[in-house]
Amino acid sequence: MYHPVDIAKLPTPARSIKNTIEKTDIGYFLNFKTHFNEQWQTTLGYRYADYKNTSDFAHYDDTEDTLSGSVIYKPQPNFAFYTSYIEGLEEGGIAQGIAKNAGEVLPAALSEQWEYGVKFETSQQLLLTLAYFDIDRASAFIHPETEFFVQDGRANYAGVELSASGGITEGWSVYTTASYIDAEQQKSSSAQLNGNAIENTPKTTASIFTTYELNSVPGLSLSLGAYYTGSRYVDALNSASANAYTLFDAGINYQLNLRNHDVAISLYVQNIADKAYWAATGSRLLAQGHPRTIKFELKTAF
Repeated sequence: MYHPVDIAKLPTPARSIKNTIEKTDIGYFLNFKTHFNEQWQTTLGYRYADYKNTSDFAHYDDTEDTLSGSVIYKPQPNFAFYTSYIEGLEEGGIAQGIAKNAGEVLPAALSEQWEYGVKFETSQQLLLTLAYFDIDRASAFIHPETEFFVQDGRANYAGVELSASGGITEGWSVYTTASYIDAEQQKSSSAQLNGNAIENTPKTTASIFTTYELNSVPGLSLSLGAYYTGSRYVDALNSASANAYTLFDAGINYQLNLRNHDVAISLYVQNIADKAYWAATGSRLLAQGHPRTIKFELKTAF
């Protein structure tokens, strides 16, 4: 990407299907929501999950009873503390083409998340949220010793997220987030992996998106966005990393009524600076991000 060279055109290979997969995911839900008074609110949930996966390599039939719950305390109508817990049965990943077991589907595994936070809404209807979360899930990666795609140990994600969304003034709205994540490999069978960062997980991310409606031209609005992603490791060994990057977007939207029909016309440009970046990493693979992209959209209703 950084020093491009011309590559001779190669003939298109014959289409090859490595694996045929049939999946069935059935769930039964039961939820309770209780208001004790204006200040206290609780929820409690139960889900029975039945996940079946049949492929050319393996057959999995996983069932799990999972729970969820939350408690919300509102000392004032616009101010709330909350805590929540949720369990879930997540699909296992599919082994990438470079793995020795390419195409193999890994079994489903249980994940769980705790979250603690506070929310405050200003008089201008700007919602501020500060939250701490802790996620524990099965860790899947190409093992550096065997070159097989495996589930090995647990991946723990602990971090803090701050967000603000809503109106700043009349006609001007904003949505912004910032997060810090400490993602760590734990309980691996390989001592050299324990304590490593989880691949493709940046420690820091931030974004801001704002929209402004022009009073001088009713129906016309402008939008700007900036999105930052920190550096990420490309494999479980943390042997190399993809650089951090920042993308900028901009758009214009015009809404009008044409012959008694609402019409919306929008033009949106993503990655204005035509930044070269890696959109995703993992298992020593890199996915190139989109170049500058221009989108035009015309919508109406009948």
